[in-house]
Amino acid sequence: MPVKLKDFLQTTFAQGDVRGDEIAAVLGASALAELELPDTAVQKFNETYLTRSKAENDPEIIKKIKLSSKAEILDTVDKELEKLYPLIDGAKAAEIQKNQNTFKKLELLQEAISEKVKSGKTDIDKTVQKVETDWAQKIKEKEEQYAAQFKAMEKKA
Repeated sequence: MPVKLKDFLQTTFAQGDVRGDEIAAVLGASALAELELPDTAVQKFNETYLTRSKAENDPEIIKKIKLSSKAEILDTVDKELEKLYPLIDGAKAAEIQKNQNTFKKLELLQEAISEKVKSGKTDIDKTVQKVETDWAQKIKEKEEQYAAQFKAMEKKA
């Protein structure tokens, strides 16, 4: 079924986001409204100008895809960073989380972890210190117990 030139141009302009008073005037011309294009002409036009290859090489489309994929990747990185927040001070974690820039989050997280390590005030460090202290005490008690037993054996001998 033939397509009216007005409809064809309207669709083509809409796809290209072409707007303006001159375009409206062209589309509104009565002579164009009734002119019909053969289906083969419309099909050939679409095959030639609305191709995947042209879309893949269009700078605006490339820019949109890059922004979209970069945002998707950085959202994943942000989720992974959240797993590290329990290792740092809660206020610092909240400050980092408010930041929208993933690279800034990484920088702030690195600083927060570095501060935590330098100060030696991590829950993990406290737990390790407690275990070390407990074991040192147990070892000391056993050494004293063995020393006492050794002395008792020497006295008997």
